[in-house]
Amino acid sequence: MNSDGERPPKIVVIDALNVCHGGVNGEGWDGRRLLSAIAVLESMGYGTIPVIGLWRLKQGKKMKTHGFNRIDKLRKRTAPYNLRTTQGSDDMLVLELAVKHTAWIITQDGFGEEREKYPRGISGTSWEEIDRLTVGTEWDGNWLNKGVHWNAQGTEFVWIDCPIPDAPPDFLIDEFEEERAWAMEAKHLLVKLHGSLESKAKEYEDEIKPLLKISAQLIGSFSTLDRGFPAKRIPTSNEMNDHYKLTDLRELCMERGIPKSGRKAEVIQRIIEFDEGNKGEALGNSEGDSVYDHSRKDKDELKEWAKKEYAKQTKAKTDKGTEKEAEPMIGSELEEIDKADFADALLSELANQSKWEVLTKPYGAMVAKRPKYHLKNLGIKPSEFISELSDTIELKTRKDGHLMIRRKRVHGGNNIE
Repeated sequence: MNSDGERPPKIVVIDALNVCHGGVNGEGWDGRRLLSAIAVLESMGYGTIPVIGLWRLKQGKKMKTHGFNRIDKLRKRTAPYNLRTTQGSDDMLVLELAVKHTAWIITQDGFGEEREKYPRGISGTSWEEIDRLTVGTEWDGNWLNKGVHWNAQGTEFVWIDCPIPDAPPDFLIDEFEEERAWAMEAKHLLVKLHGSLESKAKEYEDEIKPLLKISAQLIGSFSTLDRGFPAKRIPTSNEMNDHYKLTDLRELCMERGIPKSGRKAEVIQRIIEFDEGNKGEALGNSEGDSVYDHSRKDKDELKEWAKKEYAKQTKAKTDKGTEKEAEPMIGSELEEIDKADFADALLSELANQSKWEVLTKPYGAMVAKRPKYHLKNLGIKPSEFISELSDTIELKTRKDGHLMIRRKRVHGGNNIE
């Protein structure tokens, strides 16, 4: 899970070949598995970026592998959700896109060659963080298990146990939310219908051919239908004040990577100014929905912006002759975390508190339940913060660089505190 990421992911990068082959234990190739995965993830509110090797895509089309013609049409989706192809390493492209967009990764590949070639991670992101983002593999404390979380059953992508929550809301008001949901559901049913017809095309070629053409046309028309709905809008300050508590608004600030301090009215104004300023850079996903690309501002840029805002506030209050110090806009959030509560929450996610376990799994589970403990949102390295909890938690680094934790043992005995 993305405990080190600045904001909860809103995008999923899909290792298309891995999904089409059914993961670790898959047999044969079927492009409908990828289309099913896209449908499942979009129903959870995520934008999806499928990645595939160009040679395999061409081979799939040449061999008339089910679904590959429709996969090829995904190139026409609105960026950044268009199909990405490469003549090089598709695994490397998956990793680069996931790091760039702070996105979940759907795969059951362990990225062994990439780990060996880039032992410190990809583009400044550690393997620990990449593992936290990866859905389909899981560290058990000693090695990387593959084939977990999802599977492919026939033509369908199926969750074994879904480790990610629904995508965080985009915080826009949509008077046609129900109608959009109906349109998406109808499209996904048509995708299933088209896939089922394809599987019978050889047996009933004359009868099926016109039905395939009609269903393909209907599927293509849904993007136009969705774009026809009135645009979502940014809530007014009164709507925010009426429908959100201050704690909720601060969570929204954290998602956007902007300071969360201040009174409710100040926080609301900050969110509105941020969203209005980024309205022109909204991204359209495959269904035509607007998704703000909050990942484009890196942390250094946000910190610099916060410092300037703080300086402006300080100058304004000094000019007015007030003796009250301006409230810092960044860096004081550490004081809001109760270390004892943090330690208890983290330890509660361990399968056995007396045994060593890789930090990524319990930390990710804790953050999914308690987003306020996203330490990187506060500019804090988890390893440094947890090392300060040495009276409760033991911390060590494994040979492969992964951090391990367990509850601190009582000296002179086998019992744990």
